[in-house]
Amino acid sequence: MEHSSVSNTTTLYSLHQIFVASFIGTPIASAWLASKNYSGLGRNAEARRILLLGAAATVALAFVSVALPLPSPNVALPLLYSAGIYFYAQHLLGPTIEEHLDSGGNRGSWWMVIGTSLCWLVVFVASVALVMLLFPSIVSTGGDA
Repeated sequence: MEHSSVSNTTTLYSLHQIFVASFIGTPIASAWLASKNYSGLGRNAEARRILLLGAAATVALAFVSVALPLPSPNVALPLLYSAGIYFYAQHLLGPTIEEHLDSGGNRGSWWMVIGTSLCWLVVFVASVALVMLLFPSIVSTGGDA
């Protein structure tokens, strides 16, 4: 794993913050935070790549959400994909984030995590609602057809 010397003035979001962002605001919210980490580390190509990956995961999640029969468990799916994102972020950035925070480096604001997550959640819910309104035949109700 690549460790880079990071200035203590650089702000990085922790793995827990990335998990919470994913749980509240879908994968794109956690990807946004991870991209901020990459940008802070001067790894701009990776920042763009993680944003694209987060967007793709969020689109896939939208399709899964629309296809699930109603009512569906409302906590299990976000816990599962958020755990996966946490471990993926740990693989990609874990040692660098830990080293930075352990040496007194700046941690991203929890207010920014929550605010960003809620904004992405609104975008996600509005997008899924729009798809459901435009294409009602793809919505599975789990009942009579």
